[in-house]
Amino acid sequence: MITETTIQEGQVIAGPQFNEPMLVETVRSNGPGTWVVGLVGQRSERFRRVTLTADDIASLNIADSALSYDGDGRLLRLGLQAYSLGIAYEFDPYFGLSISHVDPLPHQLEAVYEHLLKLPSVRVLLADDAGAGKDDHGLSPGLRTQTAGPHRARPGGLPCKSLIPMATRTQGKIRREISRP
Repeated sequence: MITETTIQEGQVIAGPQFNEPMLVETVRSNGPGTWVVGLVGQRSERFRRVTLTADDIASLNIADSALSYDGDGRLLRLGLQAYSLGIAYEFDPYFGLSISHVDPLPHQLEAVYEHLLKLPSVRVLLADDAGAGKDDHGLSPGLRTQTAGPHRARPGGLPCKSLIPMATRTQGKIRREISRP
C-alpha cells in the first residue's frame, strides 16, 4: 500500500484524465492509495478538485518543479531590452527620437508628435522636406522592387501614382529605373 504520492504542490501534470496541462495547487491524502488534488488549468485557469488513485498517478506525466538557471543569458538580455523598449514610450514619448541620432526641426516635432501619431492609422509617411532624400533613398529601392517582377510598366508609363508634381530630375530617375533590364 502506497502512503506517499509523487505529486507535489507547484508541479505541472498532464495525462489522459485532463484536457490541458494542470498546475498542482493542493495535495491531500484521502485514505489508503487515494489523494484529493486541487488543480488549476494552465490555459483555462479553471480550478478543479479531483481524486486520484496510485494507478492514475502512475499514468500522469509530471514535469519537474525545480527551477533551472541553465538558459541562454543572451536571450534573456535581449528579451529584457525588447520589453524595456516596448514600454519606453509610456515614460518618454520622444524616446524613439532620442535614440535615432536625428535632430528634427521644431515644426517637424509638432507635426509628428502632436498631430500625426494621434491619428488612428498611419501606414506610410513620406517626408516632404527639401533634401530629405525622398527620391534617392525612398523611391528608387521601391521601384526596383516593384518593377523586378513579371509585371513591368509600359514604356513611358509609371508604376506609381504621384500625389504631387515631381521635379524633372525625380521623374527622370523613375524612368531610368523602369527601363532597366
